[in-house]
Amino acid sequence: AKVYFHPWEKDFSKHRNQSLSYATGDWILQIDADETLEPESKNELKRLLRQAPKDVNGFFVQIHDYRSNGQKNVVFNFARLYRNGVGVHYEGIVHNQVIIPGKVLFCNVRLNHYGYDLEPEKMKWKYKRVLTLLKKQLKQDPKNSFTLYNLANTYSMSGKPEKAIFWGEKTLEVLRRQKRASLLYVGVYYPIITSYIHLKNYQKAREYCQEAIKIFPYYLDGYYQLTRVDFIEQKFTDVLRNAEKYHRVREYLLADLSRIEFLNLYTFSLDFRVNYWMGVGKLGLGAPAEADKFFQKAFDSPLFDKSLALEMIHNISIVERGEILYTWLQKVVDRFKNNQSFVFDLLHDLKLNHGAEVLRPFFERDKVKHQFQTTEFLHATWHYFHDELASAEKLFQAVPSDSPYFLDAQIKLVLIKRNLNQIPQAITICRKLLDSDMEKQTKVSINIELVKLLLDNQELEEASRQWQNVWRLNKKSREVLLFGIEIHWKTGQYELAVNFAAKLLEELGLPCPQQLVSLEEFADLLDRIGKRLLQYKEFDLAERAYQIATLVHPDHLPANLYLARANLKQKNYSQTLQHLQQVLMLEPANRDALNLLREINFSVGSPK
Repeated sequence: AKVYFHPWEKDFSKHRNQSLSYATGDWILQIDADETLEPESKNELKRLLRQAPKDVNGFFVQIHDYRSNGQKNVVFNFARLYRNGVGVHYEGIVHNQVIIPGKVLFCNVRLNHYGYDLEPEKMKWKYKRVLTLLKKQLKQDPKNSFTLYNLANTYSMSGKPEKAIFWGEKTLEVLRRQKRASLLYVGVYYPIITSYIHLKNYQKAREYCQEAIKIFPYYLDGYYQLTRVDFIEQKFTDVLRNAEKYHRVREYLLADLSRIEFLNLYTFSLDFRVNYWMGVGKLGLGAPAEADKFFQKAFDSPLFDKSLALEMIHNISIVERGEILYTWLQKVVDRFKNNQSFVFDLLHDLKLNHGAEVLRPFFERDKVKHQFQTTEFLHATWHYFHDELASAEKLFQAVPSDSPYFLDAQIKLVLIKRNLNQIPQAITICRKLLDSDMEKQTKVSINIELVKLLLDNQELEEASRQWQNVWRLNKKSREVLLFGIEIHWKTGQYELAVNFAAKLLEELGLPCPQQLVSLEEFADLLDRIGKRLLQYKEFDLAERAYQIATLVHPDHLPANLYLARANLKQKNYSQTLQHLQQVLMLEPANRDALNLLREINFSVGSPK
């Protein structure tokens, strides 16, 4: 191979056209640096070159984009194979389009692309570069639908839902004035729909799904997102109806990918998730045997990972806490038994949501009793979830330093020390851990835990100093932003506390008010943050948000009610009573507070 060098001139088409000028063969196959030719396509490519009709100057090849975990992200057709010397050229400084004179056909040659799942910093740089070029292109032609479409997609992929919606709807305005448009542009609905879902505007998401499907009845992503919205809103009958449509359309398109023409489709490989939604739907409609079959289909997928396992067990436990929960909990524990820390986190999520009682039927199984005696870590986990913290502590301490679970065991020791209110010892463990080598994300997590412990131990100055270290490492973390609010409020830097609340609202996809005129309004804002964190199932963070709300405004009723419920679930009866007292001083007949008092009475007898 020969390599030619040219200085970068911020114009992708110019450099692609330069590369074409060096080609000497009869045909050109354009492959980017982050792509590979699918090995099985080698013979098909040779056949095409031998048998291509003389009046055909190019072929659309299939592009399959992959994430780093092997999951297929998007599938589309793009003209990458074309004759040399017939006037082929590229246009557009970014997201350039190839212009091929004459006839262009679809084919089964396939390229695999890996360039949209890089490290966060690399992706941030890539999006910044693309956005700069797109904005330059927009100045030259403000009504260019292709530029507008790419702006919507780029803002969506870079996590800016409001801007994705703005540019997506702008694209649709331009397209609606045209007599006809390429099927490619149905794809602009995807960033609009997913952004509305991110912002929890499910009605708008649903409307755009239906509009896209009306334009192209085989719009697979539309059926997927409709099913997703139905699942979120627990409309189980609709989940099943739209999921079945998704599966039918998927089979139809996979039989001949030329049917999608130039449309980008993102959900071909997400059928396992649709099966999981169908399982929850069947369970919600009282058909556990049928639900089990769909769960099994999802479980059998090679893409069924820990995050989906956690989500699946969480949602089964909400809908049905009978035998099906313990059967699938057993299957998930068996699947991920070599990731003992994940098993702990899985059980911890159930305990947080339903109390320790939900785990008792699981731990009574003979197989489970045996499994949890096989290693120090699992044995310690067994004792932890039986509230035998002293025994759990000894066993976590016994995990040898050369064990792959040593770091996890130390982190669990911090949790135990916190539960035993031994905050100084927990701080010592965190500081020792931070002196050792570990991945950046683990270091961030331990730093955040240390900040939390220092705050709880009233070491405000040291907590602030430690928080600054974490802030430098990760300025987008919800935990970091939330602790930024708390630290700045406690140190009297109220304006900065509000600024960090605004940053967190943006990160959560929530609107921020122009101004706050009272402490109650700021507490209300923290209430909105807490509710959104609950939607994201970040329960510890939500509880912290409500704690900050009571710090800002001790009489804030929703925050005190939430904290009363949370403490009751953890059997912290004295804390529960303190928050209930605050509520009942404000509203003596508050029904929720009185019901919680009855729950305490039922659990421990009449409180004083």
